[in-house]
Amino acid sequence: MRHRRRGSLLVVTLWLVTMLAVLAVAIGRFLSREVRLARYHTVRQQAKAFARGGVYLAMERLRQDAEQDEVDWLADDWASPTPSASESAWLIDVPSAGSATAQRRGTLVIRIIDEERKFNLNASGEAPADPLAAAARRLLSGLDVPSELAARLGDYIDADNEPRDPGGLESDVGQPPSYITKGGPLLSWSELLEIPGMAELKPVTLGALRSHSSVFLGADRHVNVNTVHPDVLVALGFSSNSAQALQLCRNNGTVFTDQATLLTTLEACLGADGLTSEETTLAGTYFATVSNTFTVVSEAVIDDRSPVRARIEAVIRRTGCPSDAEACIVAWVEG
Repeated sequence: MRHRRRGSLLVVTLWLVTMLAVLAVAIGRFLSREVRLARYHTVRQQAKAFARGGVYLAMERLRQDAEQDEVDWLADDWASPTPSASESAWLIDVPSAGSATAQRRGTLVIRIIDEERKFNLNASGEAPADPLAAAARRLLSGLDVPSELAARLGDYIDADNEPRDPGGLESDVGQPPSYITKGGPLLSWSELLEIPGMAELKPVTLGALRSHSSVFLGADRHVNVNTVHPDVLVALGFSSNSAQALQLCRNNGTVFTDQATLLTTLEACLGADGLTSEETTLAGTYFATVSNTFTVVSEAVIDDRSPVRARIEAVIRRTGCPSDAEACIVAWVEG
């Protein structure tokens, strides 16, 4: 009888020990997962803080650039931050906290993009006879955006209720479904995708549209002659030969320094053929030598057990800021 009781007690003890061991393993795994999640959250917040710091660092560089000269071109500090960096990236090592040897813990990559080298996409809402509305149609066509989508974009932005094309967004109310357009400028890229059909464009087309046009320029009708993309020049009405000649001239170091000498410098760039009368009018109407709106892309990568990334895209403006601020943020997206 005693042996039976001892055997039963031993079985119960072993069973309890086994259950406690399983419970301990489960608790250990749970705590380990919670520790990893807490660690990831901490590192993620650090990456976000570094990315935010990158935006403010870019704002300070743009402010200093405005103090140094009144011309913006692609060899400025904001465009080529350091001799060791690529043409468009500003690379900063993130040191480990408390490290006497400042060991590298991660990288902060900052890009500053001149929005005024692009075409103001809100010009699509101008009256169809306006030269900028025609330029918008040429640019969109060159980027493989179908003409019906270009018409919808114009309908979405313009203030009237007349469709730009049969079957456009502002078709007869008697032909449902009716679509209520915004009747004002785009303020963000996400708005573009709200227009029927735009989200169905190929990613490469949307990427090209974003590279060549801007929605952050308000009513500004100018482009920076020192930075403008050749495709935008062609959309405005310049010949491809003139656009290429201007690009080559800039690559060789020519800088347009002020409005007074802009046309003579441009004529020198284009050589014997010079400017046509139409191109002369376009240059005098739309060219400027300074930029005031920039997109800053700041991406922090923290090398933890696995890389943790944080990305911020902000739009910075150097004029028209409240309280006489030298720079202000007009758009901010974290990812």
